[in-house]
Amino acid sequence: MRDPANIQEIGNLHPDFMGFIFYPDSPRCALGIDPEVLKNLPPLIRKIGVFVNESFESIQKTATRYQITTLQLHGQETPELCDQLEQEGFTVIKAFGIADENDLKKIKNYEKVCSYVLLDTKTGDQKVYGGSGIAFDRNLLRYYDTELPFFLAGGISPDSLEEILAIRHPYFFALDLNSRFESAPGIKDAALIKQFKETIIYSL
Repeated sequence: MRDPANIQEIGNLHPDFMGFIFYPDSPRCALGIDPEVLKNLPPLIRKIGVFVNESFESIQKTATRYQITTLQLHGQETPELCDQLEQEGFTVIKAFGIADENDLKKIKNYEKVCSYVLLDTKTGDQKVYGGSGIAFDRNLLRYYDTELPFFLAGGISPDSLEEILAIRHPYFFALDLNSRFESAPGIKDAALIKQFKETIIYSL
């Protein structure tokens, strides 16, 4: 999210989480947002700050400015950095690009230093971190044996309902709705999200 009016519009739908990307190279970068916009969101919406290969000091500074306590780390952050942030009181979601079984095995190194992980589609471009609109093979989830709840990302669209409802993994925790629910990078289609949310709830 990056547009104040759109943030308020989506906030009115009361999602559990709302993400703000603080990666300068992203077209969804939210670094220019007035912190007051985030403060005005309903209190039950947990705000997530998304960072890519930033230092502890840089993450802490931005998170403090926007009063964000949940962090999504989407680069090559080390287990040591994740642990340092958790020890500082942050809730850390470590993102992983998934292309094969070996990518899921890497998560074991983070099992004791994060609260959640996010499973996204691995991209070929080393400067692109998520937002590809492409889904990874969901059958790979059978190899996920780490005891951390996971956010599922990567190509989730309004047409993904049947696929999502078929997932019966005990650590499947949340859905990350991104590019397939946008009219432009960082601008979410409220009508699509509202319909998708209601359909999911009705189907459970």
